[in-house]
Amino acid sequence: MPTEKAKVGKTGEELAVSYLKKKHYSILERNFRRPWGELDIVAKKGDVLVFIEVKTLVKQAGEYQLQPEDEFTYHKAQKLQKAIVLYFKERRIDLNHEWRADLIAIDLNPDCTLSDLRHIENILFEF
Repeated sequence: MPTEKAKVGKTGEELAVSYLKKKHYSILERNFRRPWGELDIVAKKGDVLVFIEVKTLVKQAGEYQLQPEDEFTYHKAQKLQKAIVLYFKERRIDLNHEWRADLIAIDLNPDCTLSDLRHIENILFEF
């Protein structure tokens, strides 16, 4: 049985995919998992590969709470970079192919309905 955190994460990813499709992104893959990292969503916008990290939090009434984007730490950025390099290698894509990494931060209401969604582009420097 999935944990509450897993349910919230899945809800966030579904909302992110719906948002991206409305913005004319093609979804190539979801949940590319490896032992040292994961790519939540791999998409394409035009010729650009876009690796999307999704962070979702449920808003709690009357409590101070971090924003979902605060959960994207330096350590998480390093893991994301490793997963992106591996994705390029496994899919035999030239490392010079145009790409970027984005973050979609989602706030959910306590009933898990969407409160707010923020799309932040270019969260990593190219390497």
